[in-house]
Amino acid sequence: KGYTYDWYAFYPYTTGLTLIDNSAAITIGAETGSAQTQNGYGNKEHLAGSAMPLYGYATGVEHDGTPVMAMKNLSTVIEVAVTDGVTPPLTINEISVTVGEDIIGSFALDLTSGEFTSVSASKTAKLSVSGAGEIASGETVSFYIAAKPFTAIPADEIKVTINDYEQTVKLSAVTEFKAGGTAVI
Repeated sequence: KGYTYDWYAFYPYTTGLTLIDNSAAITIGAETGSAQTQNGYGNKEHLAGSAMPLYGYATGVEHDGTPVMAMKNLSTVIEVAVTDGVTPPLTINEISVTVGEDIIGSFALDLTSGEFTSVSASKTAKLSVSGAGEIASGETVSFYIAAKPFTAIPADEIKVTINDYEQTVKLSAVTEFKAGGTAVI
């Protein structure tokens, strides 16, 4: 009597999840060098589960108490909106987004502060697109990439590569890629 427990929850559970000093080894988006895969245009199904992990904690729970915790998102979604401005129609097979900090891969997460430390991570998030048809000239379609939350300022360079065409996106304002949210580039 009179003792307490600290509880930590992580979803989805993986056998590789390890806890050391209140830190968890996690993967966000995809392993370094791997790509996420979107089926068709505008589809978000690939974001469910392991690409978008959740965590929560409850500390100081009395030994006979029930832990109560709010689960928090660990990932953000980068939405890449592409408008076909060429003829003939365009088919997109791969997109990558490169920013100035690590955004996908393996991280150590301090479960009480929410702070990330890169373990084996990359500044480039890749998305393979399968089952997609042609985009007609003037049509806009969206692609979704799970990543670690970050903030980009107008001076930052965000490079977007579509198939083999690279373009630098210029931001007009600070853009926050918040945990649990989506930001469009």
